[in-house]
Amino acid sequence: MTIKFIPPERHRDYIGALTAVLSAAAGVYTLNPFSTSAQASNIWKAFKGVETATPENLAWVWLNATITLAANEFLAFIARENELMLQARDGAVEAFLKAAIPEEITAEFNDGALRSPVTHEAFQPARKAIIAFVLALTRITLFDEETSQKERYQREFDRHLNRASAYVFSAHYDRLKPLETAVTGPATEAMRREAAWARHYDWIHRKVDTEPVFSPDGTVTTPLKPLYLRPRAYWHELLREDDEAGDKSRYRAHLGDLHQTLEDWLATDDAKGMNTLRLIAGGPGSGKSSFAKVFASESILRERYRVIFVELQHMRSMTGELLSDLTSYLKRRPPSKVTEGTPGLPDNALQWASDENRPLLLIFDGLDELSFVGDHAAELTRKFILSVRQMLITQNAEGTWLRALVLGRNAAIQSGMREADIPMHLLLNVAPIRKLTQDDLKPPRYSSPDERRDKCEFPDLSRLPSNLTRDQRPAYWLNWAKAQGEIAPTPKAVTDESLSDLNVEPLLLHLLILSDYCGEQWKEAAENRNLVYEDILAKVYRRNAEKPNNPRAWSEDQFFHLMEALGIAAWRGNGRAGTEATFDAVCKRHARHLFKGASGPQVPDMDSVILQTHARPIDGPDAGFEFIHKSFGEYLVARGLVTAAIRLHKRWTSEANEEEESYFALIWAELVRDAALTAAALGATSKPWNTQRSNGWIGSTTVACLNQLGTSRRQKQRPISTKLWKLKPWPRN
Repeated sequence: MTIKFIPPERHRDYIGALTAVLSAAAGVYTLNPFSTSAQASNIWKAFKGVETATPENLAWVWLNATITLAANEFLAFIARENELMLQARDGAVEAFLKAAIPEEITAEFNDGALRSPVTHEAFQPARKAIIAFVLALTRITLFDEETSQKERYQREFDRHLNRASAYVFSAHYDRLKPLETAVTGPATEAMRREAAWARHYDWIHRKVDTEPVFSPDGTVTTPLKPLYLRPRAYWHELLREDDEAGDKSRYRAHLGDLHQTLEDWLATDDAKGMNTLRLIAGGPGSGKSSFAKVFASESILRERYRVIFVELQHMRSMTGELLSDLTSYLKRRPPSKVTEGTPGLPDNALQWASDENRPLLLIFDGLDELSFVGDHAAELTRKFILSVRQMLITQNAEGTWLRALVLGRNAAIQSGMREADIPMHLLLNVAPIRKLTQDDLKPPRYSSPDERRDKCEFPDLSRLPSNLTRDQRPAYWLNWAKAQGEIAPTPKAVTDESLSDLNVEPLLLHLLILSDYCGEQWKEAAENRNLVYEDILAKVYRRNAEKPNNPRAWSEDQFFHLMEALGIAAWRGNGRAGTEATFDAVCKRHARHLFKGASGPQVPDMDSVILQTHARPIDGPDAGFEFIHKSFGEYLVARGLVTAAIRLHKRWTSEANEEEESYFALIWAELVRDAALTAAALGATSKPWNTQRSNGWIGSTTVACLNQLGTSRRQKQRPISTKLWKLKPWPRN
């Protein structure tokens, strides 16, 4: 059974109410077309007081809200390209709504209305009215045929229509759920599945269109979409094997737009062998996860593939049977709020795709994030790509048209490739955002520049389109400035080579822009990048301290000690993530003394700490946390080690001390355990960062750094005796 779209007998002037909402949105977008959809919440309020007791009434409300939300987001798009004529907006909006939502609707609600609103009869009046809407709102009189402007605007509205359909159903699922159960007969199961897909898709879209990007003081409301840079990627074609004659190059490097490269791959019909798999690798902060979210969202809107997005840091208790693990993961991931979509799906979604004979794209983001729970998980990480490969072969042989993307850091991806014997051309490497050179396209296996050039053919970058090679950082700054409603030239800090540690990766560039060191003080950050991290964390502290009725009234010293404890706990893990048990143990040695006898807050739990910094929780049996960017952890562990070393040194050298050296050495050993001192962590303790590799315990390398502290709030101390640190590595429990 299908459902008719019937307005309730009693309702307010909804055309007038919706006209007011869209007219207000047009005014906002005229001032700043990069604003988020501030009027979205007001659309549903326009139906306040509407009697919607029947499924027919609910279907009518859903249709009206979907069309209005799509028009709202389309307005922002139009405002970015054209000047809106404010004097005509009320009339244009009212005319569009009357044409888009006729008084009598002959179409009926069914599962197709959710699955593909663009092709559903109920949405055709809105689609037909959109071009007239553009002409009435802007100064356009004729569309540019060379750029297919009219067709492009139609496609853009269709994209917003698909997005709005999922959003409205998911955001108001509690109220609209009767629609899911009212469709009976053969369409019942299809409707239930479409509702589940809609909630999953809304969860994905929100990560791109709605959720604000990180800001230390919480004032930035800009989502990812207006800031996003389309990544470039390079990959390598094998020309000869190792045992063949060495008179020709072994590899040929290719460079392309990552989105277009994968869209071309998905457009092919070859579902055999390894062509169903692609791997994406990049360093921390290179934009892998941002790409995964945007590509998933765009793939949903293109409607060719069903899409499942999996955050691997939440995929716990893995057995090695990936199909079973994936099904369990999706069933275990109910939404924290039904109105914000859901990362899970209620049943075997792979079977759903097989039943409807529709291709399915699996996106696994964060391969390296499986490894923080220990050796067993490290083995699962290494074998994960092999498991994906085997699942693809099996499922495609059984009739499911399945493809998969796996994203992770270089080391994790390459380890998995070796385990699964994956050819190199399936690996797409995320390129830096600065201007590219041939050296940026080198194969990862080589270290000598001469050897790389001898064994790899590189494209002539001067012959490639400029969007593939140019410096993308000014574009990011322009996106940022527009999104904040500002017009400002690109600051020197954004592109200067002396700040390459902070401005060649999207995430670190974003943090640099948020700090006080993107303006006139940028040279200070060039000499010591730790100033940027400290500034960001200080802003986080002030944001939380200024909150009214804040139950966690920590002092700044307490706050930084807790942040350092997070860093040391992550260092004792895999450098980026740590467990709650480790954090508690580190706090006992590193921060508890600041809370003893205090009338204020006691030593807090891990969850309350990570809520206040650049980290996120990890659930599962080994609950813990993860830094969104590893360099935050590197800064905090270095700062924590220096803080701990200075404190122990003061106690050891004080006149009141009666303890032997071994007592302090034991305290140090209990703090650091068997964590390895990497060059990155050591580099954060010094300025400049020319350090030597350590053998796994604090030695003269760190001691030499202590007179050049990277933490600007610490006074310089005289060198610490290396006698304290000559201790064998702590045995692993």
